[in-house]
Amino acid sequence: MPKPLWTSLAPAQERWVAFLWGGICSLLVLALITGTRRQEIWWMAAWVAATTSLGWGIFGRSRAQKMKSALPFPDGIYVFATDVIIAEDGRCLLHPFDTLTHAKMGSVTGASGIQQAQIKWQFPGETVSLIVASQQIAQRLLGQIQIAHDRLAEAMSVGDSETVLALDPLYGARHGGAWEQVCPPVVVSGARGASGWFGLPVPVVRSGLIAGVVAGVAIWFGSNQVRDGIAFRLALSTNTPGAWRQFLKRPDSTYHTDVKRRRLPAAALRAAQKDGGAEALRQVANEFGNSQAGAEAAAALERIYDDSETNSLAEMDPQAHPAVKGFFRWLREHRTADLEVRFGESSQALLTTIDEYLKDRLRLDRLPIEIAQSAASFSPAVVNRREDAVVSVLREGLRNVVSSEVVSLAKGRAFSGSPRGFDKPALTIQATVEPVNGVIADTARERAYLMLGFNFHVEITTPGGPAWSFDLPVNPAEFLDASQGGSLYDRMADIAYQELHQKIAETFFRHHVPQRTIKLTRTRPASAPASPRTPRFSLSATGFFISSQGYLVTAAHFTNRARNIQVTTEFGRLAARLVREDRANDLALLKVEGSFKALPIRPSETAKLLDKVATYGFPQIDIQGRELKANEGTISGLKGAKDDASMFQFSSPVQHGNSGGPLLDESGNVIGVVVGMLDPSAAQNVNYAVKSTELLKFLATIPELTTLPPVLTGSSPEMREIIPKATVLLEAEEN
Repeated sequence: MPKPLWTSLAPAQERWVAFLWGGICSLLVLALITGTRRQEIWWMAAWVAATTSLGWGIFGRSRAQKMKSALPFPDGIYVFATDVIIAEDGRCLLHPFDTLTHAKMGSVTGASGIQQAQIKWQFPGETVSLIVASQQIAQRLLGQIQIAHDRLAEAMSVGDSETVLALDPLYGARHGGAWEQVCPPVVVSGARGASGWFGLPVPVVRSGLIAGVVAGVAIWFGSNQVRDGIAFRLALSTNTPGAWRQFLKRPDSTYHTDVKRRRLPAAALRAAQKDGGAEALRQVANEFGNSQAGAEAAAALERIYDDSETNSLAEMDPQAHPAVKGFFRWLREHRTADLEVRFGESSQALLTTIDEYLKDRLRLDRLPIEIAQSAASFSPAVVNRREDAVVSVLREGLRNVVSSEVVSLAKGRAFSGSPRGFDKPALTIQATVEPVNGVIADTARERAYLMLGFNFHVEITTPGGPAWSFDLPVNPAEFLDASQGGSLYDRMADIAYQELHQKIAETFFRHHVPQRTIKLTRTRPASAPASPRTPRFSLSATGFFISSQGYLVTAAHFTNRARNIQVTTEFGRLAARLVREDRANDLALLKVEGSFKALPIRPSETAKLLDKVATYGFPQIDIQGRELKANEGTISGLKGAKDDASMFQFSSPVQHGNSGGPLLDESGNVIGVVVGMLDPSAAQNVNYAVKSTELLKFLATIPELTTLPPVLTGSSPEMREIIPKATVLLEAEEN
């Protein structure tokens, strides 16, 4: 076998390389495919074609490596008399000199700077370069090739096989059909260029890099399309607004347009129709106003507004109808439910002026009597409590007429000046307080009170719409019984705001007027003083001291019917005056002169079912006597009748006369006030007590009540002596 004239690792195109790059480049098809289901099928078909080509490329590479080891000679360039054979990387390239189109000889500079000779043979599709040491060697080589070629031709013409085989050892293999056994496989032609990166031609490398980048983008894009398709079908199977919103959090794809335009609005509308509420429809109409679903939601919302407006007009005073229609028109246009109740600034400053009027104008400071200050009864905290009660009445009335999702009522900021110019609909209430009907001088208590009159201006305002208003003058003196004592200014204000509740309810909700929380009876004309008489007590109840200053608590349903209340204490029978009532929670505060043992009050939030409790009181004194009675039981319910959260239900037996008595925990703290029981014929031992938390809220409204006994955390032997002294019998005449 002749020695190679020159060896090199210069590459050539191989079949497995073509397969490999062909498989990668076939992924370019994926970049042209987007996300419908039909296109996903084409994407999968392209993916199968790509993986098949990649498989053939990998298989070809493995087979080429095996064939390389089977070559009869190492890699290199072999020049024979008739052709040039290139052996490298497991393949042979044959170029017959008969196909030579051009030959050129030149010089090149070697790696060490030495000039060398280069022979370039141009064959179809490839240029073969041969480098030798010098021009003389190159010329001699070309001459030897020509001589060998001529000798071979002559030997072949005369049939000299030995010479032929000497000059061309592979002749028999090529012409005898055994070539593949000697040098498999043969690639007769192929593109061959300069050496490139990683042993590949430069054009192939460049194409491969471009194809690799594009293929990477295609793979990323295509895999996202498949994932988007899977996520789309999962969201479609659920078909809820939440599922579609979760899908839209994914990177944008061609599905997003369809989901935003059609899928999500339809699912949101379906959920809103199932909910049936105005708020859900309003959200769909606001978010998808330009879609078919948004239009259907807006139409359904319009029907709800129409029904609500019809119901409201049926309840309202006819004179208010234009303002109500303007209000609903504003709600429709702005697709909102907000309605504010706004109060004019507190009249506390005016009442301070009234206090000065009381002193200077009437000159009562010359009398031996204390001038009652009115401003304390209109402090911000007290005024807020009364205003909150008005908002509660309005909210309760609206709940019976329209849905809270159609009209959502809330208390807004206080305002001064004119109630016009708000940026949203409002129901405004301005209170004016003025002195009327002179002064009540209570010489027994050494205190004087100025009678106050109230005027409430109520108005409905809508930005850009008609307004409507009415005035409600209230003279609390017509309903005030000064003999009941207490803070008359507080009672006058409570009466005035009670009338405001009633008038608002009658004006706005004529078919849903709530019951009065304060019983009003006009005062009787004064009569000539009667001769002293011995009082006949027909009412009795239980009370307990909560302050050493003589303040005691009982039930309001007792004080509401009672006059000339007497308290039996350890110091004897004493007269009591009414300080204040809380009719809503059936609580009353009395005051007697002296210093007494008092019971501590523990907030009731921590009370639990089956906690042990005890009651003390004076039940049925005409039958059971005037001795203090006590019973034990447990808390059997954390709410009262009809789930009233302000009360406890307990099992300790009580009878008439226990009302107003304390409900005590194991340490002797008050956790409730006994106020009633269920008819024994209906159920046994079902009794109710107002929670101590409500009692503490009530006591917080008494400015003169400054100190309460500290809460006990454990058992105290002293409480066995304190409880009988602090729990007292109340007796009174009935009104």
